[in-house]
Amino acid sequence: METQPFTSRLHYLQLDIAGYLRSGLTLTVRGERALSATRRFVPVDRVDDYWRRGYVAVPEETVRIRATDDNDAEWFAFREPRELGRFSYYALKLIAKGTLMLFAGILIWMALCLKWIHTPRADLH
Repeated sequence: METQPFTSRLHYLQLDIAGYLRSGLTLTVRGERALSATRRFVPVDRVDDYWRRGYVAVPEETVRIRATDDNDAEWFAFREPRELGRFSYYALKLIAKGTLMLFAGILIWMALCLKWIHTPRADLH
């Protein structure tokens, strides 16, 4: 299946995908220009027990989404794409790493506190 060409004003597309993109199953986006690169959707975020979310950078303004199913034993489905701006995409990636960033912030704060405690003070005679 291939969509009609559509215009994406933003830099990323987000798709919810059910099933798994195994051998013979692909979901790609490609620009209309002859030399435009084909980019694959890779599901990275779990939405629930059945759906996973994938992101892909849009190569140019006018694109097509192509889904191929050459595997008789497997299947996949996807929902309508959602456009994301560059900073929205980066914000989602930062939120996904929230716990790691929290602990990194705590470690930096502790290091600064220890440095402040061990810094000699000129006003204490």
